Amino acid sequence: MRVENTWDVLEDLLEEIEYKRDEPPADRFAFERNDEANYAVLYIFTYNKNTYKPEVMRHTRHEFIVPPATYNRHTWARWVFEKIVAIETHETAEWFFVDGERQFAPHHGNGEDPYMVWHLGTDEQARKAPGDD
Repeated sequence: MRVENTWDVLEDLLEEIEYKRDEPPADRFAFERNDEANYAVLYIFTYNKNTYKPEVMRHTRHEFIVPPATYNRHTWARWVFEKIVAIETHETAEWFFVDGERQFAPHHGNGEDPYMVWHLGTDEQARKAPGDD
């Protein structure tokens, strides 16, 4: 079933959005779409210190599947903003340490969502049910 979308609105909007935290070596956004397959991806590029090698700058491509939604311009702007917030949360989690250990390190492995916030804990903590304390 094909779902109608307003990706043209998003594509036009991306040319007007500025995010000035860093200066990526190329464009901030890339938008790839396949209207026939009803599939689109937004790439957001950042340029930061590598959290595992802080002396090295890193150009990073963050990938987000674009929903086949009928959003208006304001809602698409909010959607892009939320993706940038997810990137910033991801980076903050990589730079946050307690006693020398990352407490909320993003999960980068296959099948993981690197934009979720994870707390490093023990297996025992993860298996506790509410009220088990």
